[in-house]
Amino acid sequence: MPAPGALALLGLAGLGRRRRA
Repeated sequence: MPAPGALALLGLAGLGRRRRA
């Protein structure tokens, strides 16, 4: 199970990338 920090980072990056794109 990945750490919550990694999950949060991935989620934030995905959201920002999707919003920016």
